[in-house]
Amino acid sequence: MINLNKEKKMRNKVFAVAFLALMTAALITCLPASANIIHWAGGTIETTAYMSLRPNPVGVNQQVLVNAWTVPNAPRWADLGLVPPSDPNDPHSIPGQSPTSGIPRLGYTYTITKPDGSVDKVVRTSDGPSSDWFEFYPDQVGLWTVEFSWDGVVLEYANGSQVTYTSCTTGKQQLVVQQERIPDYPVAELPTDFWSYPINSENREWYRISGPYLEPTAFNGRGYDGSGSRFNPYCRAPNTAHVLWKDPPASGLAGLIGGQFNQIPQYGVNIEGTMRSAGIVNVVMAGKAYYFADDKTFCLDVRSGERLWSVPGVYSFGMIEGSAPPATGSGTGLFNGKPMLVYVGNNPNNPDQMSLIKWDGHTGRVVLNITMPIDGTLTYLGNDYNYAYIHRRPKSVTNALDLEGPFYLIKLNLWGTAANMESRIVYEVPYEFNVGDVGINLYNDVLTVIHYPEYGRCGGVNTTTGEQIWARYIEGIEQKCQAVTSANGVLFTALNDRHFQAIDMMTGEQLWISEKAEYPWGAFWAYGQAAGYGMVYGESYDGVYAFDATNGNIVWNYNAGNSGTETPYNTWPFGSSDQGICMADGKIFAASGEHSPTLYYRGQRLHVLDAWTGNLIWSIMGYWYPNAVAEDSLFATNAYDGNKYCFARGNTSTTVAVDDNKIAQGGSVWITGTVMDMSPAQPNTPAVSKESMTAWMEYLHMQQPCPDDVKGVPVMLTAVKSDGTSIDIGSATSNAYGIYSFKWTPPSEDAYTIVATFAGDESYFSSSAVTVVTVGSASASPTGSAAPTSSPSAIPGPESGAGTEVYIAIAAVVIIAAVIAVAVLLRRRK
Repeated sequence: MINLNKEKKMRNKVFAVAFLALMTAALITCLPASANIIHWAGGTIETTAYMSLRPNPVGVNQQVLVNAWTVPNAPRWADLGLVPPSDPNDPHSIPGQSPTSGIPRLGYTYTITKPDGSVDKVVRTSDGPSSDWFEFYPDQVGLWTVEFSWDGVVLEYANGSQVTYTSCTTGKQQLVVQQERIPDYPVAELPTDFWSYPINSENREWYRISGPYLEPTAFNGRGYDGSGSRFNPYCRAPNTAHVLWKDPPASGLAGLIGGQFNQIPQYGVNIEGTMRSAGIVNVVMAGKAYYFADDKTFCLDVRSGERLWSVPGVYSFGMIEGSAPPATGSGTGLFNGKPMLVYVGNNPNNPDQMSLIKWDGHTGRVVLNITMPIDGTLTYLGNDYNYAYIHRRPKSVTNALDLEGPFYLIKLNLWGTAANMESRIVYEVPYEFNVGDVGINLYNDVLTVIHYPEYGRCGGVNTTTGEQIWARYIEGIEQKCQAVTSANGVLFTALNDRHFQAIDMMTGEQLWISEKAEYPWGAFWAYGQAAGYGMVYGESYDGVYAFDATNGNIVWNYNAGNSGTETPYNTWPFGSSDQGICMADGKIFAASGEHSPTLYYRGQRLHVLDAWTGNLIWSIMGYWYPNAVAEDSLFATNAYDGNKYCFARGNTSTTVAVDDNKIAQGGSVWITGTVMDMSPAQPNTPAVSKESMTAWMEYLHMQQPCPDDVKGVPVMLTAVKSDGTSIDIGSATSNAYGIYSFKWTPPSEDAYTIVATFAGDESYFSSSAVTVVTVGSASASPTGSAAPTSSPSAIPGPESGAGTEVYIAIAAVVIIAAVIAVAVLLRRRK
């Protein structure tokens, strides 16, 4: 048998959908008027079969895309006065059909004959517009034939008249299968240098690094998406503590009050105080980052940190709204996608109403704001991109432990602009439990699990019907629903006896109990847990644990070190309220901190760990909330100063100059220049090495002492002769002031273009600069080649933002090279 590929590749899916859509439009446009007359009058309609094989020729075991269709198109159900069948056993019954849908055609037959004479038949049903497509992989070299045929159909109108569509065939079409593979369309390599939005759609492969972060973690949010995994698989993440930009607290208040108030900061070191006063970036979409604080929603540019807009109100989550919900089958959701911020819950201005509010993510404009009266307190549970799930508790119930109810689960359609709230409610079904703090974890958009871990109650719900399919009482769950995460249909919960456990989300059955965390502080698990890379990660007062997701064995345990007398725990705990974990690009972003500190322990840090080994990659001081990782960046708020930080690579500026542009043969010249960090957080400050980055950022932004051993970055120097020949001059390393220098003796008379290139690294993007030097005959008197002596008197101070005047004194303005020199440079770089 031939191998039909049921797991369609994205590029072929997009191609086929687009092709069939265009073909359908063309067929409708070109359908003769006479055919319509015959159709309405009944009778016989001659049909024609079409088929395309792509590519042809093709390599052995290479994918072949088959597109087939018949014309004229099938009539619509409404044309015959009929309603589409809803019986799942009826082959005409396809989800998403309406009376205006075309009637699918049964019995599309493909006869595939191999070079050895063996024959395979494939029988399929068309879509509504009478089109079909599939893929197969020819496994023999030689001449294949494929024939597409249809036996026709007799359709009967509601009034009893009939119309006959005749049989048709394409005849045998040849497919040449060769040993050599046909080249695929060139892959768009992932960018290694600066990139920004909008992304050119030609670069389709960039979807791997540009995934959004849609679900906040705080206030019952799940983190990243409905699974609660806190794991963004479509993202690269920073490898150093380099700060790209920072945004001040929305309230303008932060840090210590001082004086007789001693160690008291402007607001408490907890998630509620930080979110309301400073703000925490927890949704990132299409080049924009969002947070809410002081009853406002703010939008920042991901690359610059610029505040683009702010509007009154708070959101529940972010979504990419497309042309149709993917779950309905009536659209792919891939086209016309628009970033939206969504709020669902009690009306902020009227608690007796339910509200659905949507903001355009680009502009902040309210595009939908609808309400309806409702009796009860609403709690947003989560969403699956198409629908939101809401728990409703009647007003008469005032205590989370009160089980008298009734309580309800609401499924709310989020898509489109329909202004009738009641029409958006897919169902509102009674549910067994009341809840206090609640959470939801979704799997395959079919089964959702609602947790009641604070009180030990958990349940599973079929999201299609709202039917409760299992319920369990689980004793010993540590913390609340935020301590629950899931992956691949398995629910992971922390227990207060130093264990983790795994629960099958389909059945509620326990799969395993993990090995125990260390005594005694391993008994205190934090709210924020995560899952990914085949492991489940838990934060505790003892450190960060990684358990094997298949059996609960401890893979590694990271400890923040001995805290001496600073904390009661002998180390720095990972247990702060809702700080949680963010994961991407093989890295775990975990922050130390305590849930309810009475003293603000010094030594707290953000720890970035290798997801597989637990080894420390980098860290930086602060009381952090790392709540989103997306688009090559980590977004985290430091409760110690109230600033929101974006950790990511930054742009640089490289300069180059020579002390004498004209020298005699045999003479030397000093090449000097600078490499400066141009990031919005610290523009025109020296670019430093990965090894110096953490201390340098703490110096610039956190009022820490300037490090003594700051190391700069390497600069490659190249000379290009007038004939285009290149000479590698050597490499220089910049110092703590951003300056580099190199003494060079040109080998012969010529006009040289000097190219200085900083290739970029894990903290910075690349940059380069050029200048020129001419070498004359030996009889010419050299004008001197002494090393430059001017230098800044001090390293730029922290929080200064620039130090521009100092660096202007360091080096001259870059000399612009001749057009031909630039062309040579570009050719060399290419």
